[in-house]
Amino acid sequence: MTGQIPPYGKNFRLESEPWTSDLANRSYVLKRDPHWFIRSDKTSKTWRVYHWHLTYSRDLATPVGKPLPTLSAAMTRLLSGIEQGFYVVHGSS
Repeated sequence: MTGQIPPYGKNFRLESEPWTSDLANRSYVLKRDPHWFIRSDKTSKTWRVYHWHLTYSRDLATPVGKPLPTLSAAMTRLLSGIEQGFYVVHGSS
């Protein structure tokens, strides 16, 4: 079914983010490496994978790849990218 949130507890944790005019206040942070997270766009209703440096605010994170239509697709992209060596995981939190 479309519109359902996929199971994320094994690989991701849900966090609340500060309010912004263009991004949703929820992010799905990769448990193995908090540098990686997924967040949706309020206006176009798309999901993106983001990478950030812990010394900066998450609002300054860099989007990686093209926007995706569903949270499941974004989670799959991130996990597959790590598995295939496209995205580097630094450690666990």
